Amino acid sequence: GAGAGGKDDQAFEGRMLSLQRHLEEEADHADSLAVAHEELLEVSERLLREKRALEDGLRAAQAQVATEVSTLQATVGGLNEKIAALRQEHEQETRSIRVEFEAKLQAASSEASEALGTLRQERVALSGLESDRSALAMELEKARS
Repeated sequence: GAGAGGKDDQAFEGRMLSLQRHLEEEADHADSLAVAHEELLEVSERLLREKRALEDGLRAAQAQVATEVSTLQATVGGLNEKIAALRQEHEQETRSIRVEFEAKLQAASSEASEALGTLRQERVALSGLESDRSALAMELEKARS
C-alpha cells in the first residue's frame, strides 16, 4: 500500500495546487472587479458632477430667457402705449382741423351769401336807376320837342 499512498498524496497535492491556482485566479479576478468597480464609481461621480453643472447652466439660461422675455414684453407694451397715444393725438388733431375747416367753410359760405344778396340788391337798385334815367331821358326829349 505504500505506492497507493504516494499516488494519493500526489493527487491530493495536484488538487491542492489546482485549487490554489484557481484561488489565485479568483483573487486576481476579484482584484480586477474591484478596480473596475472603483473606476465605475469615479465615472459615475464625474457624470453626476457634469449633470449638476448642466442643470445649473440650464436653470441660469432659463432665468436669462425669462428676464429677456419680460424685458421684451415691457418694451412691446411701451411701444403699444406710444402707438395708441400717437393715434389718439392724430385723431384729435384731425377732428380739430375738420372742425376749424367746417367753421371757415361756413363763414365763407355766409360771406358769399351776404355778398350775393348785396349784389342782387345793388342790381335791383341799378335797374331802378336805369328805369328812372330812361324815364327822365324821355321826359327831357319831350320837353325839348
